[in-house]
Amino acid sequence: MGQAELIISPLSDVTCAIKKYSGSDALVEIPSFIEKDGKSYTVVKIGEYAFAKQKTLQKVVLPDTVESIGDYAFSESSLAEIEIPASVKLIRRFAFDDCSQLTKVILSEGLETLDMLAFSGSSSLKSITIPEGVKVIQKETFNKCSALEEVHLPSSVKRIEKDAFIQCNQLSKINLDKVSYIDEGAFISTPLEGTYRRYEILSEDTCAVAKYGELKTVEIPATVDIDDVTYKVVRIKRFALYSGNFEKVILPDTIEVIERQAFQECQELKEIVFPKGLKKIGDEAFRTCVNLESVEIPESVERIGDCAFSECENLAKVSISDNTQLGDNVFEECPKLEVEKEDEEVSEAEPVREEPKVNDSVPEAEKDASTDSAKSDDSSNLQLMDDVKQAFDLNDRERVFILLDIHKTYMKEGHGQPGENVILFREYEAAKAFIDENDLDRFDCAYPIGSMEKQDKLTNIKNMMMIASALGIKYAMLDGTSFFDIDWFLKSIGVIDKRSFNIRLTSSESKNFTDMLNKSGVPIRFNPVNVYNYSNPFVISESRSEELNKAIFSPEGTTQKEVIESLQKNTIHENCFSQMLIRSKYIPMAMQKNDVNMIDYFTKIQRMYASVIISQLESNGFMYVLCDKKTQKVFVRESPMGDKKNFFYVAYTDLFKGTGPCDYTQIKNLDELRDIIEQCQVDSLVVTDGPSVNAYIDLADVGLR
Repeated sequence: MGQAELIISPLSDVTCAIKKYSGSDALVEIPSFIEKDGKSYTVVKIGEYAFAKQKTLQKVVLPDTVESIGDYAFSESSLAEIEIPASVKLIRRFAFDDCSQLTKVILSEGLETLDMLAFSGSSSLKSITIPEGVKVIQKETFNKCSALEEVHLPSSVKRIEKDAFIQCNQLSKINLDKVSYIDEGAFISTPLEGTYRRYEILSEDTCAVAKYGELKTVEIPATVDIDDVTYKVVRIKRFALYSGNFEKVILPDTIEVIERQAFQECQELKEIVFPKGLKKIGDEAFRTCVNLESVEIPESVERIGDCAFSECENLAKVSISDNTQLGDNVFEECPKLEVEKEDEEVSEAEPVREEPKVNDSVPEAEKDASTDSAKSDDSSNLQLMDDVKQAFDLNDRERVFILLDIHKTYMKEGHGQPGENVILFREYEAAKAFIDENDLDRFDCAYPIGSMEKQDKLTNIKNMMMIASALGIKYAMLDGTSFFDIDWFLKSIGVIDKRSFNIRLTSSESKNFTDMLNKSGVPIRFNPVNVYNYSNPFVISESRSEELNKAIFSPEGTTQKEVIESLQKNTIHENCFSQMLIRSKYIPMAMQKNDVNMIDYFTKIQRMYASVIISQLESNGFMYVLCDKKTQKVFVRESPMGDKKNFFYVAYTDLFKGTGPCDYTQIKNLDELRDIIEQCQVDSLVVTDGPSVNAYIDLADVGLR
């Protein structure tokens, strides 16, 4: 091979990248230094598309001077084997995409980043060892590696992202013991499908299991490492293992609390080993675990919540201490059950009712009245209906505004526990004042706030109460004075089974609510009305919305370039709307159908929209970064999905400037945006008009990272 076959691109006075290989050799050995125009350059990079579509190439030998491999560097080539030297720190996206003959890859220690889609479509690769130092297996890194059977992960890998191993149909050997985060879609269409896990940090040294799924046996570790910090696992969060397919669960002795509905509807579960230090089992924690046969409750358990083991049809034996307090209907509809309480065997557990906790702002008299009424007969319920009649008797008002008092810490810090109340305000001004006084971020609470029109008042209040109940909120307040129990209210208007309801949601709003409510375990849908009373100049008409929908499936143009050119004709708002629609409706639809071609198509066109949006953002002339009103620091958020990704908001209008505790800082161009990205270490952006349209942009998709 002559050096003339290697075209280089100088990166500095002394370094270069391999820009293009123009030969036809099967073996290519790249030298450490290349002479050009009388200068000697050190080869530090394999550039974008350098060996792409080379159909005679079999093996490439890289020098130990190479530090990175660029986008599409070997894509669609006939490369069969390659050894990556320890000098390489970064392999960019699509580097070995569709290398269908690639059978041998050696990755050396020193590698830090294996970018998304790096080995996508390498359909002959059977085994790969990830070197120590790599922390994340990114999106679709091994997508369609259909022959991949074995993956060796180092202890440094703590995170596996969505679709990382999608369609690796033969993958059966992979050690996940040290991985603390596995996205629910990481192993779609593999023998490991259904394996996922997430943890939520609670304090400086403790965390909770937020979402966890395994195939047969779940063994929760006592400690996990997250971002190089070791946390003790002390809690199982609500819905963490909801409706899982595993048969056995082993909990470590560090677990103190199992929250309500944590294991509900785990219909394959036959055995669970409770820890000795467990203190509380929440309401409905194991409800409808129909194959659970026996449980031994440790003496340390202080309370078992309402309906905790109800509808466990095969539960035949329970051992429990007399010191354990029982809620209502703990073992309801368990026809085979015998309960052992210390040395005495009885046929049914004696329930002990714990009074509900009420927000401290509720007057004592109202607390007593509400809890008594909620437990008494129909006549008392009718009296309670009179007591809360003012919640509906608002005929002198045009609208009533609702704030779901959920996640106050979530609103500020990206995580937290549900609040205690739903608050109803008679006037917009009162709702707005509450937001400002409590320093709530407008972007986070704009969606939980709804404006209910008078003629739909009962229906909308019912919908809001159902959402609140699903979130675990028990009480409703009217302007912080009047008080009623939400569960009682739902029963009084005929909502018997909260798991069966379905409130319809418009497609453009679905992502905002489903993200917030994804842990509720029920199909929640609600259509809110913006509380801020601004007229949005970017509103999309129904007819235009239909046109944009159709354009997603059949955009103008036959090539990617032509499609992108056609999308440039839309307004930035229309493209943000379309991108949000793909993300919130069509990709989930394709995932539900397990249609790989649809998933690939929608993912690809979503990235096209993202690219166009960023281009339009710069040419728009208005680009604002959301910042804190007091400190003027960029308002960086942690993803509410618990995946440890940070983002900030970029708006293309300042119409909502000064609302709540947030302000805007105008930036001039993408270079300034890149500087902010680097300073804040974010992974993504939310491009928005304020309250109605949010386009989620992964920085890797648009070249901003």
